Amino acid sequence: MEIERVTAEVVESRPGHRARLSRYDRPAPRGSTLRWIHAAFPPVAIALLVSAALLIPGPDGVRAQGADLTPRQRTAVEEIVREYLLKNPEIILDSVRAMEARQRLAAENRVRNVIAIRSIELFRDPGSPVAGNPDGDVTLVEFFDYQCGFCKRVYPVLKKILKEDGNVRFVYKEFPILGATSVYAARAALAARYQDKYQEFHDAMMAAKGRLTEDRILRIAAAVGLDRERLLNDMKGRKAEHDMIIGLNDRLARELEINGTPGFVIGDVIIRGAADYDTFQRIIAELRAKGGAIGERGGVGKERRANFPRSPARRRR
Repeated sequence: MEIERVTAEVVESRPGHRARLSRYDRPAPRGSTLRWIHAAFPPVAIALLVSAALLIPGPDGVRAQGADLTPRQRTAVEEIVREYLLKNPEIILDSVRAMEARQRLAAENRVRNVIAIRSIELFRDPGSPVAGNPDGDVTLVEFFDYQCGFCKRVYPVLKKILKEDGNVRFVYKEFPILGATSVYAARAALAARYQDKYQEFHDAMMAAKGRLTEDRILRIAAAVGLDRERLLNDMKGRKAEHDMIIGLNDRLARELEINGTPGFVIGDVIIRGAADYDTFQRIIAELRAKGGAIGERGGVGKERRANFPRSPARRRR
């Protein structure tokens, strides 16, 4: 699970990145140094090293000028750069960290803009079912799939929060990414609203164990009191409407860089993956201390990241 509070603040590289740079610990093949160092080495440092190397006189005592390097002089330049890097490997790591920080900052800015610009679709879209307190001071949005095991594991935690905290507004974002059966289940859930049974159907689907099929989905619907024929008619007759809602949720998730399920947005905080009760409670308390549903007003806070061993279900390609 990754927790992100959107900001323009640069944060330290995540643990484990150093291990992925182990290829730099090995001497590069002769003749390839300039190619592999260009992507990671600071341009200014390269310029200084190359400039120094160009001061090496050729066999005739004349210093080379740019493209006039002889093969022997080019080899000398590459050797100087290579030796310098072997003696100062931390420069490569610093450069990679800076590059990652720039990429992270760009991603954070993109997400910040999505929360600010798309806040109505994210928090107040009339096509998204709502649970809890409709006037709650903190809104918790979940992107989920009925076939996602992690969504079902976190479901009791969410139910506990809504039961114990009477001031949380919960928004359901149908986000079927695990195949055609997931899409069918999402359409059935949205159609259940017309019989005022969305919450009952949702709860039963989240509690269902094992593999889902279309027939099983309809049997679950019947078990919670939904009229099967009316449900099928609403699924068919309102398919375009339901697909529009699902499509909007998919676009929002992509723009928020939520690429798996579950995914949560709480004010200005994004959680990618399942979280425990204490994590949700802490974030909700912090948002309240700052004045409530910050994200709904387009505001942003400072980012914090946390990586946990549990990973969200990923989108099927």
